Amino acid sequence: MSKSVNNKANEVWFNHNCGCCPDSPLQAWPHIIHKETGTKIHSNPACFMVGEQVAFGIGEQPYDNWQEKLKKENISSTVIKKIKEFFKENKPRHYELEND
Repeated sequence: MSKSVNNKANEVWFNHNCGCCPDSPLQAWPHIIHKETGTKIHSNPACFMVGEQVAFGIGEQPYDNWQEKLKKENISSTVIKKIKEFFKENKPRHYELEND
């Protein structure tokens, strides 16, 4: 990882930091692909907590301040747009709970 990647990052991959919690935090990993080796070179910091899984439903719930965290670290607008698109494509939908 390298801080010099932060403003050049044009790719991002996502994962949840654990599989045991229904509201597991969503991590975004900004990076570039090295042209000669094809290796991922991540930003520094390498990942950001940007949201979480919906506990009683499906989709992802963004954290209120996720964009500010990335901007503070000079992460590229390309990555920020890709994260916005991810949230748009994975809107939170809650299950309807019924009481017997």
